[in-house]
Amino acid sequence: MRLAAPRAQQAAEFSSWHPGNACGTAFKLTPASNGKFNRTLLYAFDDKHGANPNAGVILDAMGNIFGTAVGGGSDGFGVVFVITP
Repeated sequence: MRLAAPRAQQAAEFSSWHPGNACGTAFKLTPASNGKFNRTLLYAFDDKHGANPNAGVILDAMGNIFGTAVGGGSDGFGVVFVITP
């Protein structure tokens, strides 16, 4: 699991495996009143559009998240992805 913090009150969590989706997921994390975080699914990776996000991500000023996944894509060798707000 990797975390990225685009804003002080938000963060993103990336997992290369998650129950129900073996290709990985991206979640938006927002603080809850109990000191924990609420998760909102941003993207569920799949073999066709990229699988197993595994490296750090880059956040731009507009809130876009750029990263790579080592599997999936048109040739099966991974993809570069962007998740937009």
